[in-house]
Amino acid sequence: MWQTQAMTTGVLPQLDGELRERFRRTQSERTLPIARMAYAAGAAFMLLFVAWDALLDSGAIFRTLPVRGACAASFAALYVFAKPAKAAARLNLLNLLASLTAGFGVAIVMAMLPRGFDLGIAGLTMVTFAGVVITPSWRGSVNGSLVVMAAANFVVLLTSQGWFTLAQINGFLGASLALAALLSFFLEQRHLRAFLLEVQLERAATTDPLTGLYNRRYFIETAERELARARRYSKPLSVLMLDIDHFKRINDTYGHPVGDEVLKTLAREAAPLLRKLDVLARLGGEEFAVLLSETGGDGAALLAERLRKSLSELTVRALGATLKFTVSIGCAEVMVNSQGEDILSALERADEALYKAKESGRNRVVVG
Repeated sequence: MWQTQAMTTGVLPQLDGELRERFRRTQSERTLPIARMAYAAGAAFMLLFVAWDALLDSGAIFRTLPVRGACAASFAALYVFAKPAKAAARLNLLNLLASLTAGFGVAIVMAMLPRGFDLGIAGLTMVTFAGVVITPSWRGSVNGSLVVMAAANFVVLLTSQGWFTLAQINGFLGASLALAALLSFFLEQRHLRAFLLEVQLERAATTDPLTGLYNRRYFIETAERELARARRYSKPLSVLMLDIDHFKRINDTYGHPVGDEVLKTLAREAAPLLRKLDVLARLGGEEFAVLLSETGGDGAALLAERLRKSLSELTVRALGATLKFTVSIGCAEVMVNSQGEDILSALERADEALYKAKESGRNRVVVG
């Protein structure tokens, strides 16, 4: 549902909190290398502009050099602080500081040079549009542009340049701000749509379409990672195999649509009984699996019994039919200290325990 809405309207707030945060993190990680190049270019250009200052006024170089040098040093510092491992989360702040540096630097130099306010407007406009490229969100881009405007206004008022100059600068920068905000907004929406498409493809590859649970592929991949972590930190790990009892009879008696509702009911009601770190997946047909991190065999058996009991108390009402169902569960603790053990062998032991539960009368838990 959220995918269709967001892809149609392109409105970011429709994303849930976790997905919105992931999108912003993706945006920052994508933009960070560009921002670092912009910081390096800013430092280089600030020093190169000293030659331009000398062409305009040979005596001005001694006044503008300290300002240009301070700005170049600030950009160099931003480049150093913008390390990929740490800077993505605070990229908007770094870009705001970059806008502050560029805005004040250009505005102060404008006040020092003859006809500086006539020539420097183009520089401030370029700073405004550069912020669009290096800022991951359109709100951050607007904030950076407002900082540039505020810096220019502050310098104009401080140097008593007059209302005409103030109006001239604000006219150009206001128009630049509007265009930059519009461009930045549409860029963000374009990236949002690409991000949502990527999420849809990812979920299609890892999710069972009927129940919304993870599929076999995701379960095995996650379980292998958890096994490696369990071995590294000497933590227990267990797996459960669940199978709906007499599921073929349910399909034959009530029809496959009702059988589908039973599968969805199991998925919906079992998930709240698990912890957030546990992984519930549909392996295929009426067969489900649960990965229990940091849980030994005894804990897994207790949880399996709670699952069995809770599911046996449910009543499914669908398409005019009313029925109850039960599950059989096999448990197995993964032997994390045995190098010969892998997730597939642990699942085989859990499956053997499940088979014994079926042979023993169903609706029970057996530990393998």
